[in-house]
Amino acid sequence: MSYYDIDDILADSQRLPCKFNFSIPGLGYLNGRPGDPIKENDKVELPIWLANILAICAAQNGEDNDADNDEEENENSPDKQAFIRLIEPEFFSKQFLNFIKSDPLRISLAPYAYYYKIVTKWSYLFNDTELVGLISKMFVTRASEISALSYKSNDQFSGGNREFLNGLEISEKDLFKTSHISYKDMKNWMAGTK
Repeated sequence: MSYYDIDDILADSQRLPCKFNFSIPGLGYLNGRPGDPIKENDKVELPIWLANILAICAAQNGEDNDADNDEEENENSPDKQAFIRLIEPEFFSKQFLNFIKSDPLRISLAPYAYYYKIVTKWSYLFNDTELVGLISKMFVTRASEISALSYKSNDQFSGGNREFLNGLEISEKDLFKTSHISYKDMKNWMAGTK
């Protein structure tokens, strides 16, 4: 991640479903009820940057522990609980992942802007190496198809190719555009027309 990477900033603004572990006064605006408290077990969609912070930060239940206790003991204490619990989004569900396993070229990632960046953030948060492996394989398969389609000499795509191209995620669209322009430039250079 780069501080100035606009795609990373936009990916951080994508929303994830969460459930609050506490009732908190004055946060009802997150749930569309300004002025009301947010109640325990309320489901809310929060931007990734905020959900990440609230899922990691822990609140102290009950009375304060002795100051003599180790900081490490306090963090692992059962009295500590994160403000929110992240709920697995539908695009990480077993059904969605099984569909990816069966045919990664047929799945449309267009509705999930910045899908690969969200996967990276989710995997980092939950240390989910299995998800990273699956999505990496999917990306390689889809990138190969993108590369093959980018070498078409005309800009007219039809049928399954059009459907696949319409279902590309933002970074895949950038990859296709760059590959397609590079191929056309190389072809023109070899023909001596440019």
